[in-house]
Amino acid sequence: MHPALRISELVDIIATFLADDASLFALARTCRALSGAALDCLWKTQTTLDNLVKCLPADAWREGSGSRLRVTRDFTSKDWTVALEYSRRLAFSPDNIPCVSILQAISAFGSATLFPRLHGFKCPAVDTIHPLETAFLLPRIRRLQLVDISFDAFDVIASSELRLGMLTELALVSKSAGAVPDRLWTIADSLQVVEHLVLNHIPDAILRRLSELPKLAYLRLETPIEDATNYTLCFPALHALDLITTSAEYATHFVERLPQSCRLRWLMLQILPSPAEEIASLYTTVADRISTRTLRYLGVDTVTADEETIMPYPLPRPQLADFVVESSALKPLLRFSHLRWLTLQPPVGFDLHEEMAWAMARAWPKLTHLQLGAASRARPIQPTLPISALAAFAEYTPHLQTLLVDVDALHASPCAHVTHLQRALEVVYFGVSPIVDTRGVVVLPQTIFPSVRVNTPGDWEWDEMIRRMGQGLDAFGSLGRVYRGRWQDDADVLCETKPKKTISSVPTKTGE
Repeated sequence: MHPALRISELVDIIATFLADDASLFALARTCRALSGAALDCLWKTQTTLDNLVKCLPADAWREGSGSRLRVTRDFTSKDWTVALEYSRRLAFSPDNIPCVSILQAISAFGSATLFPRLHGFKCPAVDTIHPLETAFLLPRIRRLQLVDISFDAFDVIASSELRLGMLTELALVSKSAGAVPDRLWTIADSLQVVEHLVLNHIPDAILRRLSELPKLAYLRLETPIEDATNYTLCFPALHALDLITTSAEYATHFVERLPQSCRLRWLMLQILPSPAEEIASLYTTVADRISTRTLRYLGVDTVTADEETIMPYPLPRPQLADFVVESSALKPLLRFSHLRWLTLQPPVGFDLHEEMAWAMARAWPKLTHLQLGAASRARPIQPTLPISALAAFAEYTPHLQTLLVDVDALHASPCAHVTHLQRALEVVYFGVSPIVDTRGVVVLPQTIFPSVRVNTPGDWEWDEMIRRMGQGLDAFGSLGRVYRGRWQDDADVLCETKPKKTISSVPTKTGE
């Protein structure tokens, strides 16, 4: 064996790069010097306990319905001899929960002995937490994620062997919307060093307690209870915040309560469909409270059901105009000159002007992703942003890789002079923006974005609309499908005219 392979760090790197079980298994059987690192990687990637159970004597288990393994007799300590050789390498995060008989067998033997490296546990939806708590809610656990759990799980967690005060990561998401488990306060009050926290349905008193946690860096709240008061939230270490499925009003109030110039790097707000004036107020509040020096990722998106994403909102067409966000609403966000990622999705989109396109491009020179589109296909007005305004992003956003925006491509006027080609942009998405002459339009992105391709909605979305409505498309749906087809023609032409890559065209490092 080559002397280099006797360096344990190098062997660990090799094993890490072997992604599939078959390759790691082959490496483990190569020689004793390589087996340790290969087995560590192999067992670290397991998402079920099936392979561990199969290390038990053949008469101790069998395959039941749905290919689930079940215990057929009581275990002795001797039965675990082979399994112990491998279980100590296991960091278990299951895709599915083992059957009760296996969990009971694990509990009887002793999880602390069986899983000495288990410091984190995450689990998908469960109907009951029993007997998971005796198998996996151990004192050494530092990262716990339980999603779609029943109310009794909070009582179990609060009274389990878990050392809540030592958890660094916790996600507890209950199944029932709008209700607060009785023991949630006990759990929240016990947290001391948690850094990553995901909860839902929390009252304001608990939120105030969480804001005092000295190390809390990431917080995600789903459908928070809207009984907020006006005191300032501390959050001394917070740098990432997600508010999910809430109202624009609550999101605005929450951000107002953050410390002045809160040093967030990440802010994602997922709000229910709200009128344009409420969304504009939210943008202004974000600009007033969050530090313009630190924010890198910003998203304000609208929550929609699948039907609403495809079909117009159930509102009369004149009222939809109240949901269109004007260009002026974006002015406060122009302060965030260090943004890398920006996604804004109001219910029916924006009414952007060419001047704002140039202002945005100048204000956000470091962007790699920009999404300014509607959460719904409904659009009560024609977008006023001419497709020629894309020249602004070619001129001032050299790192932009993906772009989603609604444009007016009915008249493909020539772009203003661009001094530099923008080669970073790879994908542009125009949705169902109005378009007529595809051959004329294709020249525009081709001229200023030589590496770009156009993505379009799937045609199946309109078939799905017809299926759900039980009738033909209305005028807007029919026109949207026509526009979608024209953009697809544009995308096809762009692919046909793009030069094929050759070996000589592949960029190389300077000096190579």
